Amino acid sequence: MPPDFSVKNNAFNTRASVAANATPRPRTLARSPKCCRPSPLPLKSTPVLPHFQACTTPCRPEPRWQTQIMEKSFHLPADAIRPLAVNRGACIATDMITVDGLKVGYMYREDAINDVDSGWRFFSGTETQEYVDDATNSAFYDINTIANYDPDIIDWLGAPIGAAFERLSEGGDIVPVAPDSPSA
Repeated sequence: MPPDFSVKNNAFNTRASVAANATPRPRTLARSPKCCRPSPLPLKSTPVLPHFQACTTPCRPEPRWQTQIMEKSFHLPADAIRPLAVNRGACIATDMITVDGLKVGYMYREDAINDVDSGWRFFSGTETQEYVDDATNSAFYDINTIANYDPDIIDWLGAPIGAAFERLSEGGDIVPVAPDSPSA
């Protein structure tokens, strides 16, 4: 049975919406008087959540999505990104495409999870269900970025919600398929 590529029941869904709506983190750090580790300023707008480490008082957790993206070594350098599919919104893509450099093997469009999201989801088609379920293996990107990794997707970006496409063979064309049954 092929993996369920749906993002709706995936832990990443929440992190993607948090990442898209988050404000940049200030560079100035200060020690909170109630916590054992540094926290960003200003403290007023940050939600208070229980600390999952040694601290016994409530404090602000480290936003893991910020550090995880920074640690990834992308296949394309930032200066190689050209304007191929601009102003099309954001999407979710796996590291198999952005880090490993594989072509898009399966793509589908679902309802957007926020105002920035286009609803597009991109996979190489070689991901296992465990890989897809691990939110650290996917990220929110501008569609233009993914179009630079695989320009073959550009012709299909105008497709409506519910559309799905796959690459029939390595180096082959991307063709429409039923959204529930990727053959990869």
